[in-house]
Amino acid sequence: MTKSLFAQETQKRAFTCNMSAIPAETRPAYNKLTETIIRAVEDRRELSDGYSFRFSREQIKADQLIAWIDLEKKCCPFFGFEIHWEKENGPLSLHLTGEEGVKPFIEAEFGQR
Repeated sequence: MTKSLFAQETQKRAFTCNMSAIPAETRPAYNKLTETIIRAVEDRRELSDGYSFRFSREQIKADQLIAWIDLEKKCCPFFGFEIHWEKENGPLSLHLTGEEGVKPFIEAEFGQR
């Protein structure tokens, strides 16, 4: 596949979640984790390929974030995930990234702040 053909295919790609990838019995826990994560966002910073979200340590724990990522990557495999723990018990952050065009999808998922 030539580079220009690959670029055309990438631009045509729609970012859609495959919710059937998360088992029906797990979806209520996934939905609760998603709500918890969205409520816990203290700051959102735009990155070149996505967003960085800083969370309230009082509202979300690292194991909850990891559990959410484990489920989210099943339905949305186009996301890249990086967790950052700052030293001295500092903030917990998530870099949520993807290919060109993923930012509007992230904005819709996490809402405008």
